[in-house]
Amino acid sequence: MDSEKLKLRKWLMMADFEYLSARLLLTHSVYITGLSSAARALELYLKVLVHQKKKVPFDQMFKEYGHSINKLLKELNINLDSTGDKVVKDLNESYKNRYPDNWKGDVKWRFWLHEIDKIICLVHNDVWILIDESEKIEIKKQNVLFLASTNFNFPFGHEQEFGSMELAALFKRGNNSWWNFIFN
Repeated sequence: MDSEKLKLRKWLMMADFEYLSARLLLTHSVYITGLSSAARALELYLKVLVHQKKKVPFDQMFKEYGHSINKLLKELNINLDSTGDKVVKDLNESYKNRYPDNWKGDVKWRFWLHEIDKIICLVHNDVWILIDESEKIEIKKQNVLFLASTNFNFPFGHEQEFGSMELAALFKRGNNSWWNFIFN
C-alpha cells in the first residue's frame, strides 16, 4: 500500500475517533471536551477533503491551515447556514476554552449535537464519495474506520459500558442524524 493511502486511513481513523468521542461526551453533557473533540474531528475530516480535492500533502496541512476550521471551509467553498456558522464559531472557541485561564467571564456551552452531526455528515460523505471503490472494500474488510460500516462491532466487549455492541445502535441515541451518512 502506498504511503498516501495509509496516511488517508490514519487521518480518517483519527477523525472517526474524535467524532465518536465527541458524540459520547456530548450525549453525556460533557460539553467543553465534547465540543473540542468535535472541533478536532471536523478539522481532520476537512483536511482529508482538502487532501483529496486540492492534493495538499498531509505533512503540509498544519503549515497551510493550522487548526482553522474557517480557513478549511473557505478553501473547500463550503458555505454553512447561519446555525452552522454559529456551531463552527463555538467549535473554534472550544480550542481555547479547554483551558480555564482563557475563559472571559461566563462561558456558555451549547448542546449542538444534531447540528454537529449534520456538518460532520456533510463533510464525511464528501470524503467517502471520493475514495475509490477498491480502497473502500479494503477499509471495510479491515474495520479500519468506524464510520465505514453501520454494522461495525466494537472489538473489546464493553456492551455494558456503551449500551450496545453496534455503532449504528449507539448513534441512534439522541437524534436521527446517523441515517444521513453514506456507506457504500
